[in-house]
Amino acid sequence: MCVKITDKTDCRTCEKNISTSYAYRPCAKALKDDGAFGDCGIIDEIEATGYAECKECEEKRKKAQEGDA
Repeated sequence: MCVKITDKTDCRTCEKNISTSYAYRPCAKALKDDGAFGDCGIIDEIEATGYAECKECEEKRKKAQEGDA
């Protein structure tokens, strides 16, 4: 079974997507005889989501902290 991995990073404050990357992992059956990703006929999709802070939200937070000081 081949695997397509989607790695997303979203802002923890506004939930805007910051980045998305994809990785394709062919299985041994697909690689047999110089095959390619998906040649086995079975593709499993895995989605991994991480959280960070986008530039806009980070700037807002820093301005708010400066105002409190």
